Amino acid sequence: MAEHAFVSWTNRPEPWVLEDELIEKLDLPLNLMGNKANAFHPRLTAFREAAKRREGEGRPAERRQAFIDIADRG
Repeated sequence: MAEHAFVSWTNRPEPWVLEDELIEKLDLPLNLMGNKANAFHPRLTAFREAAKRREGEGRPAERRQAFIDIADRG
């Protein structure tokens, strides 16, 4: 991500309107809501669900290894 991601922000009275437009026009794989057509949606959804299940277990090294294992499958 450090090599390929670009981050920008803007203040808008209704930021969700701009977000919907950007998701429709650009490839924004980290945005899940309203973006089911993106090829990464199922995989990222699985990552996030797994992270939520592990949340609070208090074992960050195990959580990190599990994430790496999932990422390596893909």
